[in-house]
Amino acid sequence: MVTKVDKIKQLITEKGDGALLYLKYLNATFDDVYKAYDELGQPLPIVSIQNKSGVITSGGWGNGYVRIPEGHPFYGKEYNEIDVSVHGGLTFSHHIEKSDVLPEGFWIGFDTFHHGDDSIYWTEHRVLEETIHLFSQVYGLSN
Repeated sequence: MVTKVDKIKQLITEKGDGALLYLKYLNATFDDVYKAYDELGQPLPIVSIQNKSGVITSGGWGNGYVRIPEGHPFYGKEYNEIDVSVHGGLTFSHHIEKSDVLPEGFWIGFDTFHHGDDSIYWTEHRVLEETIHLFSQVYGLSN
């Protein structure tokens, strides 16, 4: 029996991150996507990173990013043109060619350095949860 994860793995193998465009038709969850990428030994198209500012120490733990493949309606758009619900709104959209932080591709993201944010609430775990929430919205995943 072919599982949902098997279908996702097949799509990733054939289309790379372009497979993400088909997830909503498979009624996939983030856990399905995570398992498929993990079983293939591929890095997930999400990144949550710690803020490295030595100046601002009262902000949250970090930032969250989601990679957008060509063919997606958000690809190449400015972050203020993308309609998603994420903490503080999107604050980043950029095509990355070479970076120590993000792999190549078009990425959108948010940060936890808004007024009232703190590292007590915005822990590494919460930033990852919000990044997964953004990913799920972008790709129409079921809960």
